[in-house]
Amino acid sequence: MIESGSRVKLHFVGTLADGRVFYSTHIQGGTPMEITIGKHEVLPSMEQAIIGMQPGDRKTVTIPAKDAYGEYDASLKERVPASEFPNASDLPVGDFVVFNTDAGPLRVKVESVEDGMVTFDYNHELAGQDLTFKIDVLNVMSPGQGAIEHEDFYREDECGCKQALGVHHDDECGCGHVHGEKR
Repeated sequence: MIESGSRVKLHFVGTLADGRVFYSTHIQGGTPMEITIGKHEVLPSMEQAIIGMQPGDRKTVTIPAKDAYGEYDASLKERVPASEFPNASDLPVGDFVVFNTDAGPLRVKVESVEDGMVTFDYNHELAGQDLTFKIDVLNVMSPGQGAIEHEDFYREDECGCKQALGVHHDDECGCGHVHGEKR
């Protein structure tokens, strides 16, 4: 059973309220994610949802915005004179840029470039969004357990998302599995 300190191998799909996928281990190279519970490698609220699960368990959990990346905060916008940026008109409106700061890299959305001003939005891109995660636990190494790796918890005739091979189910789980292919 998963507890604080457990090393966990899992697949997950994260979706927004409208069903759009914002992250999927199945799509991001198809490689399961490995995390250690308590090291904050994923959202703390997602860690809490995983605690108590076991290999082979599947769970869908919705995390409210306040427990994910926070509520959207309109005060986290800044208007700066375009003259402070060389080639301000080339900034990618609607996309993100990275500024190097004393505290490290800062990813910021360029909201607009107009009337001689650039508007930046410092909110996380998922701020204000409730997030739904479909979680499939493949493997658990308990705290203090040796470095012996256990078999992934799915059969040779199943996809990592537990659907039978040969069944097309991209729309259902977003894992990217295609008819008849083995992972």
